[in-house]
Amino acid sequence: MQAAIPTPTGCSEQAEAARFRWVILFFAWAGLMLSTVCRLAWGTVALPAGQSLGLPIAALGVFVTAFYAGYVLSNVVGGVTTDRIGGRITLSVSLFGLAVATFCFGYTPSLAVGLVLQCIMGLTAGADYAAGVKLVSTWFARHERGRAVGLLMSASSIAVIVTNAGLPGVVTQLGWRNIYHGLGICAPHAVPSRRTGFRKTDDLRYRARTL
Repeated sequence: MQAAIPTPTGCSEQAEAARFRWVILFFAWAGLMLSTVCRLAWGTVALPAGQSLGLPIAALGVFVTAFYAGYVLSNVVGGVTTDRIGGRITLSVSLFGLAVATFCFGYTPSLAVGLVLQCIMGLTAGADYAAGVKLVSTWFARHERGRAVGLLMSASSIAVIVTNAGLPGVVTQLGWRNIYHGLGICAPHAVPSRRTGFRKTDDLRYRARTL
């Protein structure tokens, strides 16, 4: 019995899968980086925001508490949701929700409204880890997953650098409210859409894992 000979079509699909998985990784990386910047931004804008809202310094930490209350829950729920509906949809919903909540936080008129919005930001920001890891495990073969996960996790460290190095000057020029408006506008651009080719077939996904 003769062994099957790879066809030109099969070879081209494998090559397409090999290239496309890096597109997948880029969107997962960009989504994680943007969500981390949204998470860290409060540390930079807390003082001017507190002055704007008339809050004492001792009260500024409650915003972080509200965010992480939602964030912890989102990590658990996000993992379950990712297994049920897939990494692409979970990442898309997470980033859209984060974009809306972050943009709206720029209009915060009071402590109570700010706490609610920060909690919503946390609820939408925590699912990106699970979604990113799911996409990596789906599209990358076992012997390449370590490198892919390492690249994905670098997004958090780069977000720290970007936040600490870039945001203080931007806050001085534009104000803290415009920081959140800008982040809210940027977040949807990391959402994987149909135009990026994210809706590939299961066969192509299988070929990516068997390269």
